[in-house]
Amino acid sequence: MTIFSPSKRFFSLVFPLLAGLLLAQSDAQPENERDKAEKELETVQSIVVTAQKRETDLQKTAIAVTVLDQEQVSMKGSQDIRVLAETVPFVHVGVQEGNFELNIRGIGSSNNTELGDPAAALHMDGVYIPRPRGSGAMFFDLERVEVLRGPQGTLYGRNATAGTMNLISNKPRLQEFEAGVEVSLGNYNHINSKAMANIPINHAAAIRVAGMMDRHDPYLENSGNAVTNITGTEDADDRAVRAQWLWQFNDRGTLTLGFDQVQQKGNGYSGINEFGGRAEDPRETNYFDQLVHESENSGYFATLEWRLTPELQLVAQLGHRAVDYLQETGANSATATTLDYSKTFWDAASDSDTLEVRLMGQSDRLRWTFGGFAFEEEQDVFLGSTADRAVVFAGTVFDQPVVETDSQAAFGELTYAFDERHSLTIGARHTRDSKFREGTGHILLFQYNDGSAYDTGHRFGTPGFRWSGDGREVAQYGQMDTLPGLIGDDQSNDFVNFGEADWDHTDYKVSYEFQMDDAHLFYITTQTGYKAGGFNDGDQRQADSDVVQNGLFSYDPEELTSYEIGSKSLFRDRRLRVNLALFRYDYENQQFSTVRETPAGGRLLLTTNAADAVTTGFEWETTWFMVHGFRADFSGIFMNAEFDTFDTFDTRVGFNPDDLPEIDLAGNQLPKAPDFTSRLGLSQRQVDRAGGVWSWRCSAYARDKHYLNIFNDPEDEVDGYLLVDAGLGYTTPNGKLEFNLFGANLADETFRTSLIQTPSLLLGFYNVPRTYGLRLKVSL
Repeated sequence: MTIFSPSKRFFSLVFPLLAGLLLAQSDAQPENERDKAEKELETVQSIVVTAQKRETDLQKTAIAVTVLDQEQVSMKGSQDIRVLAETVPFVHVGVQEGNFELNIRGIGSSNNTELGDPAAALHMDGVYIPRPRGSGAMFFDLERVEVLRGPQGTLYGRNATAGTMNLISNKPRLQEFEAGVEVSLGNYNHINSKAMANIPINHAAAIRVAGMMDRHDPYLENSGNAVTNITGTEDADDRAVRAQWLWQFNDRGTLTLGFDQVQQKGNGYSGINEFGGRAEDPRETNYFDQLVHESENSGYFATLEWRLTPELQLVAQLGHRAVDYLQETGANSATATTLDYSKTFWDAASDSDTLEVRLMGQSDRLRWTFGGFAFEEEQDVFLGSTADRAVVFAGTVFDQPVVETDSQAAFGELTYAFDERHSLTIGARHTRDSKFREGTGHILLFQYNDGSAYDTGHRFGTPGFRWSGDGREVAQYGQMDTLPGLIGDDQSNDFVNFGEADWDHTDYKVSYEFQMDDAHLFYITTQTGYKAGGFNDGDQRQADSDVVQNGLFSYDPEELTSYEIGSKSLFRDRRLRVNLALFRYDYENQQFSTVRETPAGGRLLLTTNAADAVTTGFEWETTWFMVHGFRADFSGIFMNAEFDTFDTFDTRVGFNPDDLPEIDLAGNQLPKAPDFTSRLGLSQRQVDRAGGVWSWRCSAYARDKHYLNIFNDPEDEVDGYLLVDAGLGYTTPNGKLEFNLFGANLADETFRTSLIQTPSLLLGFYNVPRTYGLRLKVSL
């Protein structure tokens, strides 16, 4: 397959369509006054963003930012975050066993453990979400979604190496009643319903309440070769609610209180184990036990915005997030038919608090922001696994009841305008992170045939089996288990996890901006970001251990330095918007699991700072309003992301570190970082004689071949693909009623979005199949 095959298909569709539209534009003339009025309205509107922690115009903000409104989020008819991400070529989203993995410009993280951190930060109304499980259900009643590309270390701090995604909900509106209902019906028995109400209390206070429910049948099907009464996975049974209260206590200040909650149930995202081979239909697999997925992601916040003087504003925000989830994933296989009741039980909870205070001011030439940030998180994690018909062991318990993270930061950013066109921005942030973990681990062994830990003739973990959830004890054996009384706990297999570490890190930003005129901005920026460090399993207090003795217990933060030249321009009387960016990333101290040799000649499998990488890229975003309601949106990225240095060991071939061969991965492509990604959207809005608005849209999203892990072998390669979406809509003359037909992934392309690979596992997670349906929206 050639490198740019998807882009060739993409442009073979794009150029004829654009040519026809260009001819139509060159020959067409407004026929009447109504057409003339419509033409005046169809221009690029000003978009207010808060990417710099203050309100600015998108076109005058010297950051690469993509903004989506609620209509763009809803037009695909899906609540699945993987589908929403296909609207933005610079973003890749994977859902790995229910975990939300966000990559921006090829930078991301798949470490979803209690010590792992994302590389792209997710925020809800400015509050940091450290564990973004269930975030897809938050995309309702939004004012906009802001995706900031590139490291945002100075204003957003830790874990914003790749950038940030900020979900900004609709706020209560004073002295204005508003209500609406929206219902979508689609294939896979999909039903999605939303409702909202904005209720003024008096002239200075209002509340806004919104809710969402989303259900559909599984995307993956149990093929029934082994057990026929098991339902498939990747279904949805989600509920969400959001409520906010706004009080304008004087003409210079407001207080906003908010609460949101997402509940998800169903069968979860187990993926498909293709270690033994792929099935003819990758969406069919063999399940041996019913899977369970239950999660709740909730939070509240309080935001005070007070303009102390015309030039000085105080913003203070307190936020709390709580995540609880229970997940049971059983053995599955794309091809095997032998019953296997191995399963994994994961019960975890996270509670986090954030506090940020900012003081912002401006004068004729100087604009500045100074602030402080504090974050703390407590987690309780229990992981239990069973190996049915095990050869060596019968089960593993990993119980970590105390996992704590603390972070404090001070930051500042100031912009000095030399004149009306030239300005310089300088920013810095100093952060101190600390992590602590204390827990135990345990291996349950067969006590059979004089204590031998070897037996394959007994069952373990069959339906009905339950862990206690807070320790090593088996709460209940399964219906077909033949091992009660034979399972023993060999105390020699106990191990203790105890570790604590802290790190200091300073980020900076320097940006020169040239506002040539009101329609053209040019900028050049260098800035940094980092992902927090961590430590490995083991007991840090055992000074004689190889890990502690050789300074390998903890690993340092990842660091990314970005160099970017960009422009934002409006042409043709604000009918054409063209935003461009050319960037280079120097990515240092990347965290990977690899083998390290000790001075004594032994080998250890550990997470260390193992690699450096370099990324260069060029990206564009364009919007063109043409005559007769035509609009074209064209965006994309060319990127080269490769490891610069990465000497490691091949962990795919075995579990024993002493047997792993050395391998040099320098020159390999970073995971989920294709050379080319682009999207073209064409649409039209027309007003009929009665005043109603007809609209249609179609889009093509092309993504070049890429890899899902660091080894770049054929098993983890994703071929290039082209996704086609379309829609048709009508809005009544009074704007109160709206109908939409939608279709996404109309060609039903199938490809992996994430992958877990070990010597005995090849677990793939796939995209959303073809979906289509009808959406009805009523506004009161």
